[in-house]
Order: sequence, then C-alpha cells, then structure tokens
Amino acid sequence: ELTDDLTHVQPRWVDILSFVSTSSDADFKANLKNSFSIPSLIDFYLFGTAFLAWDSYGKNQSYLTYDGSYFICSAYDMDNTIGLYWTGTMPFSPTVEWFPYNRITSEGVVASGDNANNLYKRLATLFNAEIVARWAELRQHGGALSFENIDKHFADWCSLATIEQMKEDYA
Repeated sequence: ELTDDLTHVQPRWVDILSFVSTSSDADFKANLKNSFSIPSLIDFYLFGTAFLAWDSYGKNQSYLTYDGSYFICSAYDMDNTIGLYWTGTMPFSPTVEWFPYNRITSEGVVASGDNANNLYKRLATLFNAEIVARWAELRQHGGALSFENIDKHFADWCSLATIEQMKEDYA
C-alpha cells in the first residue's frame, strides 16, 4: 500500500545497513532478497564494472522503494564513467591499454579505498555465479552489453550531432 508516511524508512534502512555489515555469509545469501531486488544489485554492479564507473559504488546509486522496506538499485550521476573524471578528462594516456587496467581498478573500488561498499563486495563474493550468468546474458549477441548493441547506440547518438558540434565537443 502506497503512503506518504515515510517515517519507517530510516529505521528500516538502519536495519538493512546492520544486516549487510553483521550478517553471516549464509544469512546474507539467504536473506538479501528480503531487502533488495538482487537482479537490480547485480545489474548495477555489472554496469559499474563494464562502464568503469569510478565512483558508482561509493555514492552514485539511488535506492528506490514503493513500500519503504524493499529497495531497487538505480544508477545516477554518471560523470565518472568509461575511464573519465567528472571534468571529462581521461586519467590515463590514450596509448595505454586502459580498459583492462581500469576495469580491474574499478572492480577493486568495490572493496577498497574511499568508495568501498560492503554491500557490493559481499554481492560479488556470494552471488558470483549469478553475476557471471547475468554478464553472459547481457553480452550475448544482441544483448544490452553486446558489442553490436553498444556500437549501434553509439552510432545513433553520434548521428544526432553535426561534425562541427562533435569537433567542438572534442575540443
């Protein structure tokens, strides 16, 4: 039932944070579904890893809810993606084979540093088989993260701007 009374959300969120921090691995694996849409968490984890979303696990997710008890993960503020800083600059030389390096670094961000996120660290460890299966599904021919699909969407996006606009944006 939808309600404007959200006073129960904060205590529920505190309970969820406690669960993520203190539950045993078996309890976490068995009961995460009571608090989160696991598919949304997996998709967010894969999105952050695939698109090198540097700060996604630290602060760039929103948790949506209809009832204040069960949450769905959603991404926002995607300025630190594809290896770029929020300023649009690239931290590595274009001659560096940056994707594998940054992908590994991005995965490391889940578990360490300023952007550490225990929820995604535990998800990656305890739901690895589900993550691998979802990755395969998304990467298959025609899937959302397939080369063909990404190439098509990028080409569609590029066709929206004139050559002059693209040169100005690049500059």
